[in-house]
Amino acid sequence: MWSHYADSHKGICLGFNSIRVKNSICFEMEDIISYLDPPLNKYAHIFKVNYLKHLPKAYNGLKDSPEETIKFIKTKYIDWQYENEYRSIILYEFVKRQILKFKKNILKEVI
Repeated sequence: MWSHYADSHKGICLGFNSIRVKNSICFEMEDIISYLDPPLNKYAHIFKVNYLKHLPKAYNGLKDSPEETIKFIKTKYIDWQYENEYRSIILYEFVKRQILKFKKNILKEVI
């Protein structure tokens, strides 16, 4: 994964302990608002990436709904399936402040 995402093996990777909250996999943040219905405050939801043969239609982030944006972000071409990737998606419009802080006790590892 480092060769794909970490600028030629530079930087760090943070690993978090996740929890299950109302059928969602999450990790606890200091202060965010969830976009799920009903909202689950202070939890960043973790989604499994969908690997498909055909990517979803292109979306316009200025006109399309947040749901369309999330659908696009959660999808990768099937050739990347070996990554078994999960993503946490926090939309800007649902963030109370610009700096997002995670609960220190959920930090599992630093690579």
